Amino acid sequence: MPPGIGGPPPGFADPPTGFAAAVAATCELLVIGDAVFGAIDPGAATRAACVALAAATGAPVLALTLAQTAGGPWRFLAADAAPLVLEGAPLDALVTLLAGRAA
Repeated sequence: MPPGIGGPPPGFADPPTGFAAAVAATCELLVIGDAVFGAIDPGAATRAACVALAAATGAPVLALTLAQTAGGPWRFLAADAAPLVLEGAPLDALVTLLAGRAA
């Protein structure tokens, strides 16, 4: 087969691996207004960045998925502007947010 068609790039015996760092942990956070909810506390700076991201997108409610390499900072993976909020403090915050918009 000619090089570069259906096989590894020229000069590589096998496809290259190891370019991405191994993820040590993931974290799902829910931003509702200025509040951040999640099972893991990523720290004040990361929480503030999540609130800023939600504000910048114009989404008063935003679910964020973050990843962390061993000893590294939390990094953005994905966002969802229509998360499912079912119970507890996040639901209370959502009700408060919506009640404030209706007033």
